[in-house]
Amino acid sequence: MLDLALKMVKMVSMGDPMEDEYIWNFGRFSFSASDHRLGTSDSVKALPPKEAALLLLFLENPLRVLSRREIIGHLWPSVHVSRSSLGVQIAGLRRTLGDTAKGSEFIETVNSLGFRFLREVQCVKRRVRNSADADLKNINVDTFPAHAEAVLLAPGNTELFNKRVGVYGTSGIEEAYRLYSLGRQWWRRRTNPDVRRATECYQEAAELTPSFSLPYVGMADAYNYLSMHANGSYSSYQSTRNAKKCAYQAIRLNPNSAPAWAALGHAQFTHDWEVNAAEDSYKIAISLDPAYAPAHQWYSWLLLALGRQTESVREISCAHQLDEPEPSSKVAYGFHLHCLGQHDQAIHEFLSVLDANPEFMPAYREIGRVYEAQGNYCKAIEAYGHARTKAKPDPEMDAVYAYALTRTGKGKKQARQILSALLQNEAKTALPLYEVAIILVGLARFDDAVKMLEAAWEQHCVWPIWLLFDSRLECLRSRNVIQKLVGKFTGLGQAA
Repeated sequence: MLDLALKMVKMVSMGDPMEDEYIWNFGRFSFSASDHRLGTSDSVKALPPKEAALLLLFLENPLRVLSRREIIGHLWPSVHVSRSSLGVQIAGLRRTLGDTAKGSEFIETVNSLGFRFLREVQCVKRRVRNSADADLKNINVDTFPAHAEAVLLAPGNTELFNKRVGVYGTSGIEEAYRLYSLGRQWWRRRTNPDVRRATECYQEAAELTPSFSLPYVGMADAYNYLSMHANGSYSSYQSTRNAKKCAYQAIRLNPNSAPAWAALGHAQFTHDWEVNAAEDSYKIAISLDPAYAPAHQWYSWLLLALGRQTESVREISCAHQLDEPEPSSKVAYGFHLHCLGQHDQAIHEFLSVLDANPEFMPAYREIGRVYEAQGNYCKAIEAYGHARTKAKPDPEMDAVYAYALTRTGKGKKQARQILSALLQNEAKTALPLYEVAIILVGLARFDDAVKMLEAAWEQHCVWPIWLLFDSRLECLRSRNVIQKLVGKFTGLGQAA
């Protein structure tokens, strides 16, 4: 990537400041071949590289039948792939263009021969200012994988960092990047107070250099975390709205930022349940940077919630292999193993995290859930209690601790006290509706638990994966409400 950046510097300093840009117009769409942007009168979307290459091939050959072998050779030169790989790309492009099973407006399947683009196209060439300078700005920081941050700031890389910073031509970029990196350090601790500290660092960095996209990515990631672990003044709705706003701003500043697209997908999935849009965002992130582990990790959760287990295992395994040293990645992998019923392996992952980083709170929360699934409530209480002591105030941790207490027989009185305190403090802190429903299950107040689950669903405070895999809900599985809620969510992923 550095070689590419240096070549582009030379282009800017010595080459023509103007270049040709080709815009393809067909039907209600326009497509820019230079940046893979597909637009209509009221929207613009960045296509993944393979999908963009497939569309361009069709646009260059309108009304002509292209054989499957010809298309595969164009998309995957020198690489052997199956016909199913082409089928995935064709289906994705059809969905993007709005083609349906009932009728194809743009792409026709010609039996035994291949595919044909049905619309006439018009290609317009225009002269624009050379985009190399803008691309250099993107290459500066944002197109590097997140795990390259340590390399950039390591001793001996000062010259590289200065070169990459210098082409921004913006005062304060060094300090903005330092603040961003500090924010990442706080964010990796995964507690609400630390994530808020991270957000403050990102906000300060964005104020210093408004054209720098990474602080907006950081804020999107932070707000996504807070939306899943609502607490204090941050409601789930507010946090998700902020996450999407920051992700969109990061994409506007750098459309080629895989972390920005992944953060957008995470917000679309975890709270808004825009299932198809989230999957598109994850795919774009992975196509832009296949080595960005969080995109694979978050995409795996979406696939797991939709019942696409084989694909989900593929993505989480990829994330685990790419980013194994990261505690959050190992916890995510353990969580996935837990959902698949591989409890001993999950505990191994969590313990390895805690051996290396005893202060990493999410590992205590997740290992407690696994102990509960195994019926080992004493160990679950121990894990939750440790995290609860370290991470106060944390209503979510209080709630999971209370449920574990209900399973011991002697802890129901304390569990009721915790539940009462949570309900009394609802005006001051965001009530963890789903976890409160779990406490009610533990207290055998099943009708109240169902009502609380429905309230959590209406406010999008249910993480859909738990409806499928949370062992604490086992006694409610036969109830229609659980089946109804699961069906609603999986139906979103089937809707075109």
